[in-house]
Amino acid sequence: MGEVFKRYFPVIIKPVILILLFFLVVTVFCFAIWPFMRPDPRFTPEMRDEERVRLENPTTFLFNVLRGNFGYSYLTRNPVIFELSFRLGNSLLVVGFSAIFTALITTGFALAFKRGRRRPSTLAHSLHGYVFGFTGLAGLFVLLVFAFYLRGFPSAGLHSIPPPTELFASIADLAWHLFLPVLSLVLVGLARGLLVIWSSGSPYTTRSLLKKLLFPCTTIDFTITVSALILIEYVFSLPGLGRFLFVSLQAMDLNGVVGAFVMLLVLAVGLGSLSILFDLIQRLSGIRTDLDAKVEASLKSSGNPTFSGKNWLKFILKRKGFLIGLVIVLALVVLAAIGPLIAPYDPIYSRGVAESFAMPQWATMFPQNRDLPPTQNISLDWTL
Repeated sequence: MGEVFKRYFPVIIKPVILILLFFLVVTVFCFAIWPFMRPDPRFTPEMRDEERVRLENPTTFLFNVLRGNFGYSYLTRNPVIFELSFRLGNSLLVVGFSAIFTALITTGFALAFKRGRRRPSTLAHSLHGYVFGFTGLAGLFVLLVFAFYLRGFPSAGLHSIPPPTELFASIADLAWHLFLPVLSLVLVGLARGLLVIWSSGSPYTTRSLLKKLLFPCTTIDFTITVSALILIEYVFSLPGLGRFLFVSLQAMDLNGVVGAFVMLLVLAVGLGSLSILFDLIQRLSGIRTDLDAKVEASLKSSGNPTFSGKNWLKFILKRKGFLIGLVIVLALVVLAAIGPLIAPYDPIYSRGVAESFAMPQWATMFPQNRDLPPTQNISLDWTL
């Protein structure tokens, strides 16, 4: 019994940690944003009274948020939970299709993959821990390519205006609009999944067809999918949770910001639990044992010590990927710290550069912002 518990302890503890992190993040977020929450003066008297009761103190505000009572949207005057309900379905639609196609592509690649005699590249192993960052960059790249260079598919919205009335025409129109965002999410997922397949050949040395089929399907990381979904929905103007979060931020609709943020956390926790289920499937099928043995053998053959409490610093310093990532992070921190010193103007006290609600020039790259007026060079010399 103890051996079984030890073997499956990581799977048991992961959902508990996810739920605890959810409550911790929501609690800190609510207590931090509560001082800025105020009833919108454009609300009806009844709506303002409800908002005052909901915002009476931070504890009451947190309790209402955890119950799903996010108040009224400043933009539509409707309850935020109503605005989020159908947008959640749109987000799940994009995630679901992208997960299906990602699994199909990685499964086909895995079945065609033939293990050679050469060892997997050391680069793949050193970058394994930084795959999240690289998939983010890959996601930005494919978004630019698909949004601006492939004109054969709609780059915004879920339906044509006006939408088709016939059932099959409506389904075809929806598929036509989903092509680019789903393909973008698929490529973001493949950037990780194919790297895992390439750098971990152990499951494919076996003759078990079950392992060959299960391994690529269970490598889908929904955490990456949800994080990329927010940007993808904004770029392609999809009416999902990510798009609603961006719009609420731009309009300073704090009720909408809180609601979208919490719902995205719920989506991340729910899909993260699905990833944990995949981890359990890997353990039950023996795939996880093959992977662990593969990594251990690779470390021994390369002369790297296994990780332990005694040699953790030595182990970390020998990881080239960690050192590269650390240099990049430190460089960004230094640039952020000295930014006000090297800026051509004071970013805090200067006036006349742009209003607080003005979008940056790069926002016009996105399809829905192409008609915005361009940024103009103006003189900061008020005597002119």
